[in-house]
Amino acid sequence: MVGGFQEIFFAAFGNSTFKFIWKYEGEIIPKGMPGNVFTAKWIPQQSVLSHPSCKGFITHGGLGSIHEAMNFGVPLIVLPIFMDNDCNAERVSRLGFGISLEVTRITQTQLETAIRNLTTDPRYSTHSKPNPFRFHETNPFCSYSNRMQEISVAFKDRQNSPLETALWWTEKVLRSSDFDLSLLRPLGREQEWYIRRLLDVWAFLLILIISPIVILIYLFLPIALTEAESSKKKIKVK
Repeated sequence: MVGGFQEIFFAAFGNSTFKFIWKYEGEIIPKGMPGNVFTAKWIPQQSVLSHPSCKGFITHGGLGSIHEAMNFGVPLIVLPIFMDNDCNAERVSRLGFGISLEVTRITQTQLETAIRNLTTDPRYSTHSKPNPFRFHETNPFCSYSNRMQEISVAFKDRQNSPLETALWWTEKVLRSSDFDLSLLRPLGREQEWYIRRLLDVWAFLLILIISPIVILIYLFLPIALTEAESSKKKIKVK
């Protein structure tokens, strides 16, 4: 994090009444780092998210981090950077359990407002107890924290826990023969690269679109040329 981008975070954090834990990998703590910010090269993320005093999580929007936040019910501020981050940030914002900010256009005011809304959200000073199994994308009477609690309950409401699922698949691999495991391999491994990308299908559709145009040109171009020649002869005769 360099330049003005870093200064935006310093100023926004410094103006906040909250304390922040920042995974900072630099060798030297930069000047201007607010006193309410603790930095370390490595942070036990799940331990921090599971702490009852954790009010929010600022992240670039990796799916693993979002799943951990959902598991512990911590609302998010997402600044997407690359790959699936934009898609994840859009879904977080649309479902209402976090705020998405555009990293290339972020300002100090936007970040301060996002932190304030995520943690206090004065628009929702009163609200009913969240129903863990009924949440709606357009429900305006639910704070980010309450919405995340609903999402968290729905996220963890599954047949088996992730650990049990991982153990089951590990045991299945160990007890299965090579033939059984071959049935689990994706069919795409046996296909040509252009088939996996459906290029043959797109080529066929392109031919269907272009063929009528080529036929029409082939049929009507001679007629048009003949008419043009006739017009030129008439002009010369006159």
